[in-house]
Amino acid sequence: MILASTLFLTSVWRHSVLRAGLETAPGPLMAALVAVPGGLLAARYGPRASGLAGSLLFAGGGVWWALATGAEPD
Repeated sequence: MILASTLFLTSVWRHSVLRAGLETAPGPLMAALVAVPGGLLAARYGPRASGLAGSLLFAGGGVWWALATGAEPD
């Protein structure tokens, strides 16, 4: 997802590499912040349930991203 985002931002929207990196940085930062609560949820409800919820949220975000973006930035 990070590679696809960076390639999209630099190739389609013609952003600089620095700007594309800064625009994709919140994703990995949020993953680091959500890791501890996710681990607590996995300990409470099991890794299968929390992994399923996380996978569905990630897939939903990818679908939303694909549908919400166009050839021109807003």
